[in-house]
Amino acid sequence: FDGDADRLGVICNTGQTIWPDQQMMIFAQAVLKEHPNAPIIFDIKCSQNLDAVIRSAGGQPILWKTGHSLIKAKMRECKAPLAGEMSGHIFFAEPWYGFDDGIYAGTRFLQHMDAQNTTASQLKATLPSSASTPELKIPVTNSKGIFMGKIIKELNDNNIKLNITAVYTSKQTEKILNVINKKSKIIISIFAGRAADTGKDPIPEIKKSIALSKKFKNVEILWASVREPYNYIQAKQLGCHIITVPPSIIVKIENFGKSFNQLTKETVKTFYKDAQLSNFKID
Repeated sequence: FDGDADRLGVICNTGQTIWPDQQMMIFAQAVLKEHPNAPIIFDIKCSQNLDAVIRSAGGQPILWKTGHSLIKAKMRECKAPLAGEMSGHIFFAEPWYGFDDGIYAGTRFLQHMDAQNTTASQLKATLPSSASTPELKIPVTNSKGIFMGKIIKELNDNNIKLNITAVYTSKQTEKILNVINKKSKIIISIFAGRAADTGKDPIPEIKKSIALSKKFKNVEILWASVREPYNYIQAKQLGCHIITVPPSIIVKIENFGKSFNQLTKETVKTFYKDAQLSNFKID
């Protein structure tokens, strides 16, 4: 399990890894026996083998965006009994509650082993496998503030997908761009919200970073640590490639498009309801 136990990792008795998309193959086959023809959701990082296994088990594979909040929303929309990500987040809606729970997923894995009277390695042997390129998160500096350029370059040269985090300035972005190639995928995560929390405007730094990265088709700029719904508009206007948005903000974004008049009416109605609940009277 990871630190907060919402992700599951499985190492079988022979020391081999059962990757999350392979876990999903096992879970999907079991779930579809109880829910024939049900939709099963997985993120874009999973292998195509998962799609094939779901179809052969009588399910409807649905490929969706990476991000546990996005997966959960899609799961509710499709009424899917199972969903999962390559990161190890597994979601059971039946008979669980539709959120990512590594401990519960682990018990379901053990139940399946017991029902099949088999070992983890024997289960793995029944599953198709495929090569995959890992994606690593690495901070732009170490805890002493020393630029991680040497490691970034080495990993990048070995075609490892990198998400470089804790970036705040365009100077840091420029340092990253100076050590990478123009082939291997790189995400540069700029922590806009945390910068704004200290009274600093992150917009100029993001704008410069996007301009610097335009010559690199393999580089994407990510707006991290969203604080308010309007950040979504700002990121879109700037041309950010990715923005990570928590569920509480997504709900508010879905309300975009209301006029000022409509907002005024809704606000006054709220005042009116508050007044009614207070039970105050004017004699």
